[in-house]
Amino acid sequence: MVSHATVLRGLDGPSATPLIVKRVDEDFINGILRDAALPHLSKLFATRASDMDKAGTLRLFQPVHRVFNLVVVEALCATPGEPRLAREKITSAGAVIRRVRSSPGSGPFGEGWMVGAEGPVGWRRITSASESHLDPDPELRHLPDQGNAAINRLVHDVVKKTEYGEEVVTLFVAPDEVCAATGKTLLFGLVPTASDETGEALPVEDPYNDSEIDNMLPRFLRAGIAPTIDAIANQWFTYEQAEAVIKATSHEFSDAASPPDDIPTSSDSQSVRAAKQMHGFVSMLKVLAIQLDAFGDGADAKKLRELLSQFSVDGRPADQLIADAATALVLEPGTGRSVLMPSDWPAVSVKLAERIRAQFRKMLAARFSAFTPRATRFDDPNAQFQIHPFIRVRSDDDCPDDLVWSKPSARYQVAPWFDNSSTAPTLVRLPALDRQSIKKLKPNVAFVVPKSLMNLLSCNSPKDFMDGKGKDCGNVGLDWICGFNIPIITLCAFIVLNIFLTLFNIIFFWLPFIKICFPIPSKLKELASPET
Repeated sequence: MVSHATVLRGLDGPSATPLIVKRVDEDFINGILRDAALPHLSKLFATRASDMDKAGTLRLFQPVHRVFNLVVVEALCATPGEPRLAREKITSAGAVIRRVRSSPGSGPFGEGWMVGAEGPVGWRRITSASESHLDPDPELRHLPDQGNAAINRLVHDVVKKTEYGEEVVTLFVAPDEVCAATGKTLLFGLVPTASDETGEALPVEDPYNDSEIDNMLPRFLRAGIAPTIDAIANQWFTYEQAEAVIKATSHEFSDAASPPDDIPTSSDSQSVRAAKQMHGFVSMLKVLAIQLDAFGDGADAKKLRELLSQFSVDGRPADQLIADAATALVLEPGTGRSVLMPSDWPAVSVKLAERIRAQFRKMLAARFSAFTPRATRFDDPNAQFQIHPFIRVRSDDDCPDDLVWSKPSARYQVAPWFDNSSTAPTLVRLPALDRQSIKKLKPNVAFVVPKSLMNLLSCNSPKDFMDGKGKDCGNVGLDWICGFNIPIITLCAFIVLNIFLTLFNIIFFWLPFIKICFPIPSKLKELASPET
């Protein structure tokens, strides 16, 4: 053991939590060291992160805001006079980020960002106070002595292979001259607020509750009274004709699979009844074909089709009719394929409907999991974090290094990328909009355009696309390389942006906040473009 206790703490006094500072200077490392070397640390304290939300929780900005956050602590000896700890006593130092509040719940001891032999594992709950003070590196954890060296090695190897480590942010000891100037052994490190690391999501076997499944399950596949299709029965429909029936009225339809607004009523006209019936039928096809991939080659898809084949529609197994209808009305638009609508839709037995519902639920959960991106480290908008610095202190004998933790920092949130920080906006210069200026700009990026795309653009006019009359122009000819000028593209995007901002202002009334323009003073020539 060390000859005396060691303390790691913030700079404000005996019970201080780690100091988090906000830096907006580009050379923020030299900046913080320069400020730390000044008397009384007054300039360093002046950069303390102080942005708060309405609830009083600290908010840290991201590098995209051109803001960097650093944590600063001091190491000292718990002896009279509290002398600073000698730098050579510190064998290593770091900090871990713990998530103490999250959408799924973080528990009383928070969550650590865990790593395994193959990389990040993700956020995992810490189950006890003792676990929260384990060494983040499983190889360095102090394990109970088993009384036998061979058994100790075996236990150590098992722990190393089976226990996750916790990702560590490196803390650096300030240079000798800084520590001498301030009379403190200071340690500092960058507080991460952005990361592209993704972790393994905890398995959710059944993400949807009963009411959600009931809302999504098409009425055509439920037990009870079958949906009415009399207004569209015994008629042939292509994709375009089905869309025309749905759009023939001013009725607004929901995108849900079984929306209440597509149930015909006795007061509906024939066209409204047809529109509602067709919308309900096509909605079912979209759910099966697109959301569930029910016509794919997977085992679950085959199982669902087998269940659908157990009831008949106009003498045909329902899975065959649904597959033909999905091909014509959903999967292959514009090919002229058509489908004959049945004369009516049969009621599904209670037992079969329950089996279809169970398979629907299983497939929906599997598809949701497949399409849900793995969560990145800081993507939970409800999350709050604390940073926990630690040092490993060299022992005066042959004992392992002593692990010393500081108190955790104040809780903080990571501001989303679209929030405003106190830094000035990024300046983007646009070229002057005149012929002479534009003539000077040459293509500075090139696109390889396959012949099919070039033919599509060549044989269709913009009006064709806007009218929905664009046509496939084949795959004959040569591929092309097309050069574009990025500044001109940016200028076009700026013009289009302003047009749409004005149009959407009718709905959102956002122009006073989203666009603020003011003239550049004539004295500030460096802000103006050379042409002006």
